[in-house]
Amino acid sequence: MNRKIIFIIFISFIYFTSFIVAAPALALDLPLIRRVATPTAVATTPGKLIKVIPPLQKIAVFKGNIEGIGNNYLAVGGKKVNFDSKTKLFRKFGGKSEISEFSVGDGVQVVGLWTSDAKVEVNARLIRNFSIQKRYGVFIGTVKSLKPETAELVLSTLRRGDQEVAPDKNTKYVDRAMHVISFEKLRVGDRIRVKGTWDSKLNQIFEVTQIKDYSIPEKVSVSSPSAQQ
Repeated sequence: MNRKIIFIIFISFIYFTSFIVAAPALALDLPLIRRVATPTAVATTPGKLIKVIPPLQKIAVFKGNIEGIGNNYLAVGGKKVNFDSKTKLFRKFGGKSEISEFSVGDGVQVVGLWTSDAKVEVNARLIRNFSIQKRYGVFIGTVKSLKPETAELVLSTLRRGDQEVAPDKNTKYVDRAMHVISFEKLRVGDRIRVKGTWDSKLNQIFEVTQIKDYSIPEKVSVSSPSAQQ
């Protein structure tokens, strides 16, 4: 009986101390930090591993504007932000990004680990660029204008205003019945639906996967014969 009680006390102690160690990181309630503070397995004694969380003072989370772009680093708010193949790059709306999309002046959030107590250089594990406002979207509106020479058009929407649509060779055109059509079939005033990547900053839709024209085929109105008197 005593051995059973001692065992229960021991398990409770292990659980309680594990919670105390993890509590500081959880108390910050910063989802982005959880990626950085992922426990690392460290060998101690043969056959045993313990989990170590980086000290909170080493965790870097800050925002700023890009002041310069170098070879595998950014200058942000007077700090050097190092990045490598393991660094996750995201756009404002969560889509994956590439460093080639970054520009001087862009607003970014950096999450990583400081390289020293001076806190002037950080090894980034995540960089979110708020100036790259691109995400996948579906838009419905009317064709305001057409550019046959470039196969581009301007879509007039109710909530987002005018959007420049840039189809490519992978864009599929279909009519209301999902029959395949071509760009040449589109007409100004047609009601269409566009699926693609939206840049809300530039009001452009690119990487268009589909354009559906609800005005094709033309609806034929059937008039009822007048009642005989």
